[in-house]
Amino acid sequence: IDVIMPIKSDFPRTACRRETEIVRCDLWHMREDGIRPIVVSEGLSDRQRPVNGEIMNTPAAHEGPVTPTPFTVIRGGTHLEGECWGDSRHPAVLLIAGTSCTRDWWPSELCERLTRIGVRAIRYDQRDTGASSTWPAGAPAYALTDLADDALAILDAAGAERAHIVGFSQGGWVAQILGLDHPRRVESLTLVSTRPTEHGPADPDLPDLDPKLLAAWSEMPEPDWNDSRDVIDSYVEGERVLAGDSFDENSVRAMCTAAVARSRSPQSAGNHPLMQPRERWRERLGTLLAPTTVIHGTADPLFPAGNARALAASIPNVSLRLVDGVGHELPSRVWDTLVDSIRGRLRPGSNDAPVP
Repeated sequence: IDVIMPIKSDFPRTACRRETEIVRCDLWHMREDGIRPIVVSEGLSDRQRPVNGEIMNTPAAHEGPVTPTPFTVIRGGTHLEGECWGDSRHPAVLLIAGTSCTRDWWPSELCERLTRIGVRAIRYDQRDTGASSTWPAGAPAYALTDLADDALAILDAAGAERAHIVGFSQGGWVAQILGLDHPRRVESLTLVSTRPTEHGPADPDLPDLDPKLLAAWSEMPEPDWNDSRDVIDSYVEGERVLAGDSFDENSVRAMCTAAVARSRSPQSAGNHPLMQPRERWRERLGTLLAPTTVIHGTADPLFPAGNARALAASIPNVSLRLVDGVGHELPSRVWDTLVDSIRGRLRPGSNDAPVP
C-alpha cells in the first residue's frame, strides 16, 4: 500500500486490534482510480469476533438511487474486491456467486431492489475472478473452505456480525458450509440452483447433468484469452447453453462485458472446478440451524431439479421453490422469488450494527 489515510465515510468504522490475531482497520488506500477502503483481516475465528456492537434502530428501507461503496479485503495475502449497497445499519445480505463468476452475476438492479426491502446487499469477486487475487490458470492453491473463509472476511469488512447468506450454484456450497461451520454468523440461507455436493460426479441418488449440456461444452472452442471480445463471446455462449426456455442475450452480454473489463485474468476463473476437494458435508445438512429457502429452475441442465428436492429433503427448516422454465441462471423473472424469500426471513427490528 503506497498511501494509507483515514477519511470520513458511511463505511463501517472499526478500530485496529493488534493485541489479537485480528487486525481490522478503517484505512483507505489512495489508488489511481480513487480512494478505496482497505480492511485487513487475518486469522479470524468465531471466538475472537467482537460481538458487543451497539444496537441501533433500523432505519427505513432505502429510497432513490443507490451508490455502492467499494472496499478491499486483504486476507492472508489474498485481495478480495467487494461492494456494499444500501445503509450500513440495515441487515446484511451476502451474495455469493457461482463457479468462475464475478460479482456482476448479481446485477446492480437486483442489489438496488434488495435495498428497497430494508437490507444492505454485499457482493464481491471471489478469488480467481474479477478484480480479486488470481492464481495461474490450471493451478489453484486453495479449497472450498478457503472460499468460505473469504466470505467471512467480507462480512467482517462490512461490519456484519450476522447475515442472510444467498449462494448461487457453487456459491450455494459455500453458503451451506457457512451454515454448518459458522452458524452464529448466519441469519438465514437462500440456496439457488445448487446441490449438496461439490465439483465432480453427482452422488448416485442425484440426477447428473444433461448429456446435451456436456455435448454443447465439448463443441465450444477455447477463446483467445488475449482478445476481450472473443472472451466475452465465449462467456455469453457458456450462459446460453445453461439457460432455460428463454435467453436475454442483451442483458447477459452486458454482464459478461462488465466482468471481463474488470477481470485481472479471465482465464484463471476456470480454476474453480480444479479446487482441492474438501470433506463431504451432505451428511451433516440435518444439523443446519438457519431457516433455509431452496430456489431452483425446473429446466436446469447442470443440476436438474432433483438435486433441489434432495437438498431440501436433507434440511430441517426449509422451503422449496421451483421456478418453471428456468435453467442454471438468475434471470430477472427469478428476482421476485429471491427477494420475497429474503423479505420473509427478516425479523422485525433486527439489524447488524457496525462493530464499533
